[in-house]
Amino acid sequence: MQFSALGVPEKETILCLRYGFASAWLLYGQLLVETKSGEQQIKERDIMWKKMGDKIAHIDASGQTHMLTPDEIEALKTTRDPPGMMWMWVAAYIGRLSQDGWIPPMPTPTYGRVMNLCQSAHAGIRQVRGSISMQAPLTYCHMLATLVHVNNLLNALTFGIVSGLGIATTMIAHGWHWYGRDVVLGKSLERAADASPKESEQDLQNMLVTFLYCFFGPLLYQALLMISMQLAQPFGSNDAKPPMHRFLHQLEVDMCNGRDLLDHMPFERPRFKQPAAPAPAAAASAASAPAPAATPANTVAAGKI
Repeated sequence: MQFSALGVPEKETILCLRYGFASAWLLYGQLLVETKSGEQQIKERDIMWKKMGDKIAHIDASGQTHMLTPDEIEALKTTRDPPGMMWMWVAAYIGRLSQDGWIPPMPTPTYGRVMNLCQSAHAGIRQVRGSISMQAPLTYCHMLATLVHVNNLLNALTFGIVSGLGIATTMIAHGWHWYGRDVVLGKSLERAADASPKESEQDLQNMLVTFLYCFFGPLLYQALLMISMQLAQPFGSNDAKPPMHRFLHQLEVDMCNGRDLLDHMPFERPRFKQPAAPAPAAAASAASAPAPAATPANTVAAGKI
């Protein structure tokens, strides 16, 4: 938007936007690489750089410009924070445009506004990297994991004891238990029940209620634990990571739409750097020269203009 308002040429604008857009892809790729370890991390990093070299930057309408050139990739490979370093290039390039006269000079508020946009982008990248590296929710995840495991253990023991008591009471009430008192009933010796059917029903009801508490309670705690782990490591799982491909594709479409919309403005494009005035002799000769005949080619060209 700033470059369009200042009339920066398309070539310089595309270069600046390509660097900024490449930083977003590099940030996404690095966050995915950091979830790996060992040789897998090295392999994934090589794949990331290869994709950056093969990817086409559609901001250039020619379709022949890659997101990063081989020389740029070799220079960025030596840095620890490639997406942040991309904005060092953008800031330096804006200074070059200021010296060349395409944007206002450095002491002006407009130049400061453009540089503030670069600093905001660089700060956003560092904030994302800091959030992933520090993993603020990780301590909460450890505490919650301990509570969940202890709760699961206590619930398992509780339900085991209640189930044993309920089943034992039922067996005793129906005379299926090994232990009991032998009593003489008539001429036969039978085993007397120490529990009544009513007590058996009460113990079975307690066992059912305990099952509901001990099953659904730990299930909810386990769900909270999984959610906390996904918050602490959002790029560690394919099911939980943000849809960055879709976001970046939408951003690229927006940039291309802004580029194409400049060709349909109902007024002349503004520009900060005014073209040089023609020399007096050249202007006089151009005024005295006869007008060319209206050929079909000239007519077509004029119609296009």
